[in-house]
Amino acid sequence: MVSGKRKKAGNWRYIVIYLMIVAILIYVLIQGFFLVKTGKASYVVAESGDLQNIIEVDGVLTRQEQLVLASEAGVVEYYYPSNRHLSRGALVCALIDTEYGALLEEKMQEVYRQMINEAASAEYAEDFERLDQKISDQISSYLTQKQATGFSGLYTLKADIQNTMFQRSNLLAISQNSRIRALLKEQGIYQAKMDSDSVQMTLPYAGLICYTYDGYEGWSADQVQENFVRRYDSEYKTISLNLQEVRKGDPLYRLITGNEWYITVFADQDQADFFHEEDFLDFYLGTEAVSGIVYRVEASGDMTKVIIRMTEYLDEFSNQRVMRVRFLRSGSQGIKIPLECILQKEYFVVNGNYLYKSGDRIGLMIRSESRDEFVPIDILKDEGPGGLMDAMHRVWINLPRGVSEGALMIANGSDLTKELREKTVESYVNTVNGGYQVEKIIQIDYTADLYAIVSGIDLYDRVQIP
Repeated sequence: MVSGKRKKAGNWRYIVIYLMIVAILIYVLIQGFFLVKTGKASYVVAESGDLQNIIEVDGVLTRQEQLVLASEAGVVEYYYPSNRHLSRGALVCALIDTEYGALLEEKMQEVYRQMINEAASAEYAEDFERLDQKISDQISSYLTQKQATGFSGLYTLKADIQNTMFQRSNLLAISQNSRIRALLKEQGIYQAKMDSDSVQMTLPYAGLICYTYDGYEGWSADQVQENFVRRYDSEYKTISLNLQEVRKGDPLYRLITGNEWYITVFADQDQADFFHEEDFLDFYLGTEAVSGIVYRVEASGDMTKVIIRMTEYLDEFSNQRVMRVRFLRSGSQGIKIPLECILQKEYFVVNGNYLYKSGDRIGLMIRSESRDEFVPIDILKDEGPGGLMDAMHRVWINLPRGVSEGALMIANGSDLTKELREKTVESYVNTVNGGYQVEKIIQIDYTADLYAIVSGIDLYDRVQIP
């Protein structure tokens, strides 16, 4: 008997489990059916966001600058790196007679060859060889890679060699040290003579030095025309700072003076009003936030020429002539949805004194030949003074089922009648929350970049994409 009861209990457990599995499968099938039915619909969630209306145009940078050229041929030696602010009278570079430049180069190579030969001697000890290899690497770096910055690089190389020589002083013979020092001293003699015969290139004004140019140095904003950007195909050329010969008239450096930089843009008719209305602008050059004063706005054919003055050095743009400029025209914050969600259609408009209430429903009293009939309605929008049923209050509705356009509505509390004909076109969206689709009239407060800031729906509503 006990075993029989256990067997029945076990059977019941199997039955219960089986029924649960069947119920789950039925639920999944039902959900799948509804998923297929609604699978063509897509939704977005209405979220809080902001939109910006941006004017984006090409701009032309101009500034007070000049390209300094070599007054004579020679070997040029530079003393400062690019994009350095220097005071008036600073020595930027020197032009040395070509004969002395070649002689010094030849003498230096003689020193390097002799020192490399010494480093290869088999009589040196292991430590001695290690230090000689270090000197060899320093010399080879200059000879093969030409990384030195003009003659100033030779001084750096000399200091590196002397530092390594100090470490090997206990290994090198005195005669060897003396000979190398004599050769280095000989370099100094040539250097002193070259200094006396060189042309010193000093700054006539304080400013920013650059070793690039594009051929438009000295241009002003007044010279920039609408077709400048289309015709501009120049790239900034780089002036090498390595030891080199230059001819008379070759570019040596570019000097930017003054702290007034200008950006010139051309706006179409729709954009022009923005610049007429603003005196001070915050905008973007590339990705950099800058500000400036609207210096001049003038007609230029079908376009409007706008010159903006910036009162600061923009070192990072010293090698830029044409840049993408972005102006924030306006913006708004609120509930943000894609424009593709928004539809339009006609709605009927009814004054509040034609509304009736029956139980918990609001509706219209429609007069027909046989009798007056209460017809429930869904109010999608209402506005105006007083309460919902005030004569000055207005509501927006869809045409009720079973009612035709032009039907007679009876005013609440009187025998006045009015045809149901007044209509307006409104924007609306369909929301789907909790499995129910609800049509909502919205107000578009702002649009930009395929999105809209709207009112009339709630935050986190699921808005249908048609």
